[in-house]
Amino acid sequence: MGGFVGDVLTVWLGGLIAGIVLLLLLSPAAFGGSHPLRLIAWPLAILIGIGNALGHFAGSIRFRPAMPGVYSSPLLLAAGVFLLWAA
Repeated sequence: MGGFVGDVLTVWLGGLIAGIVLLLLLSPAAFGGSHPLRLIAWPLAILIGIGNALGHFAGSIRFRPAMPGVYSSPLLLAAGVFLLWAA
């Protein structure tokens, strides 16, 4: 891909992949009950899980056609609530 949009997409996708790999590498500590990871889990669940899902729902209601990501929002909302519960 070339141009500004391609460069931004490449950086965004690279950051997303790096974040997922980081969380995957931290999962043994998280399942072991690490206290610092519990402190990180609360804002992560609220902002990324619940907030993102509700944002997609609200945007789809406000702007009528379904926003991209609205169909996966229930899964994201459930994951955010589960993370809050588990932390």
